Amino acid sequence: MQIKEKQVEDGKLNQTPNPQSKPSQPSKIIRVKKPRPARTFVFGILAIIVLSGIIWGARAFFLLTNVVSGSSKDGFFSNLSIVSKKDGLKGQSDGRVNVLLIGIGGASHPKGGNLADSIILTNIKADGPKAITMMNLPRDLLVDMPKPLSGQQKINAVHSYGEQEKEKTGGGPESLKKVVETISDQTVNYWIRIDFDGFKKLVDAVGGITIDVPKDISDYNYPADNLIDYDSFIIKAGTRHMDGKTALKYARSRYSTSDFDRSNRQQQIIQAIKDEFEAKGYIYRPDKILEVINIISKHLKTDMTMQEIRQIYDLVKDIPDEKINSVVLDNSATGPFQTYSNGGYYLIPKVSDWSEVKQIAKNIFSYGAILAEKPTVEIQDASGKSICSAEKTELSAIGYTVVSCAKSQDKVSATKIYNFTTEKNQTLDHLKTRYSVTGALIGDKSLLKSAQADFLIIVGTGYEFTHTTGKTGAN
Repeated sequence: MQIKEKQVEDGKLNQTPNPQSKPSQPSKIIRVKKPRPARTFVFGILAIIVLSGIIWGARAFFLLTNVVSGSSKDGFFSNLSIVSKKDGLKGQSDGRVNVLLIGIGGASHPKGGNLADSIILTNIKADGPKAITMMNLPRDLLVDMPKPLSGQQKINAVHSYGEQEKEKTGGGPESLKKVVETISDQTVNYWIRIDFDGFKKLVDAVGGITIDVPKDISDYNYPADNLIDYDSFIIKAGTRHMDGKTALKYARSRYSTSDFDRSNRQQQIIQAIKDEFEAKGYIYRPDKILEVINIISKHLKTDMTMQEIRQIYDLVKDIPDEKINSVVLDNSATGPFQTYSNGGYYLIPKVSDWSEVKQIAKNIFSYGAILAEKPTVEIQDASGKSICSAEKTELSAIGYTVVSCAKSQDKVSATKIYNFTTEKNQTLDHLKTRYSVTGALIGDKSLLKSAQADFLIIVGTGYEFTHTTGKTGAN
């Protein structure tokens, strides 16, 4: 099977898609050559900064106009809030607002600058206890192109195609939005796009950041600015002050360290930026506020109005850190994707109709919370239905560690949940919903057959197995 190959240059694809191609035919797959820079990770940082930036930027605007006007009653946002009461955010009446975060190389990356190297569907829970869960979609995911485009393509190239055919498609973000809606079965209410330089300038705007580097990093394959050569990145362990360029390298470096290490570095950088703003009192300085606003205006694009930005701010401003989670969809044993090699590297869904991805997206808030809390459970099957295999598959797929599951000698009618921890309340809420239990019991750990578990679930005869991830399993 032959793969047609196209390269992206100057942010454009050399040829337009063939309108006669059919997405279901593998021969229509077009392979876009992957650029050398490993940009995916850093946009995880940018995504969080962008979301925080909307909140912070709204607060900054509010503060700045108060300083100028001398009265909070007459400030810009005070007037704006009167208008915003008339119309709610898109999706808010349905209980969730979905914002698509897109990271691109931008103008400073002429070869492939319009490829979307980070695609994150940010879900904001708008009813009940507020929460945010970010769902990362891998850029190598093979998808059908949205109309009026045709054929199949990696999802990261959809944005580039859309930009090239802007008059027909409405632009890259709109094209990517259609694809994400199709594979997730969720409405994308808004989109935000940011580029590389925005991150570097933000760090420089606060005068650099101070980071405690836990161990040496020696990356001799870090891509140079021309995207062709290499620019070695070497940094020693210890307290280090970094400018924007160094911080970007610290976040992006993928050699000699693991993904887990990079995740920790991501958290370090975000915290360091916040610390610098607080320590230097920049939030009270109109000149610094305007500098950050200027950076955002040049490197961030969105289809939100100022009214909607204010409403987003009001919606998320009080959400605690423990209610903000991230979900990475991958090709691991419990992930929804698998590798597909046909002249190139692709990821495709394990379930061809995307039902597994759709189920994860539908239940994203409990899914994200469970991954964050990392619960361990023991299951005792007193249902008489041999549910162990299905339950282990189901719970493992959404972030649980099932330490053991075995048949009980005795049958019981009602399912019981025993809680042995006081720190995993979101997991407890999910278990109570899944097993239709109104409350959890506090019992002696001697009930456990295994050495240790956060929760014990004794499954009764009234329980009916339920899929929440799209995986299959025998009852």
